[in-house]
Amino acid sequence: MVQEKKKRRRLILFQTSQPRILLTMLILLGLVAVIMMVFVYLEYNIKLSERFPGLSSIQPVILTTLVIVNLFAAVFSLVLILLFSHRIAGPIFNLGRVLRGVAQGDLSGEIKFRKRDFLQEISDDGNQALEFLRQEIGDLQQISEELVNRLEGAENTGVQSELQDEVIKEARELRDRLGKFKVEKDQTFAV
Repeated sequence: MVQEKKKRRRLILFQTSQPRILLTMLILLGLVAVIMMVFVYLEYNIKLSERFPGLSSIQPVILTTLVIVNLFAAVFSLVLILLFSHRIAGPIFNLGRVLRGVAQGDLSGEIKFRKRDFLQEISDDGNQALEFLRQEIGDLQQISEELVNRLEGAENTGVQSELQDEVIKEARELRDRLGKFKVEKDQTFAV
């Protein structure tokens, strides 16, 4: 089976922790860049100016070069951080969507991540857990349906007791409660 390539529609997922990751990484990179720039500039001013007093005319050039290099590094880092964080935030977003469905009784979802996304092992483990729940609840639904049918069949024969009425009521309640779960798999799409 050929798997079609899934493309995310949004690069920043605001419903996840991705914006916080981006901001934290940018602040850290900015601090490192400023510290390095100050260190290099001060080191240059203190040591080189003392040894070579005639080089003081190129101080603005060095400062300008440091600023330009840091700006290019910041833009490049922003792109890398955005792509990296997206490979984490997308799977978290998709996992949350499937889990919200499970919380509402919908076990039909499947956790699917893109090929290069992180957290692939969570996808595999989560799908195994969902498959187990689907199988167990599906079996219980089938058993409860058979039980209700048999009890209702016995009810129609006219032979009935209070205990039988209570068992029929309990079997119907079991069937109805299990009926809240959707266990057939749906088509899922990676975010």
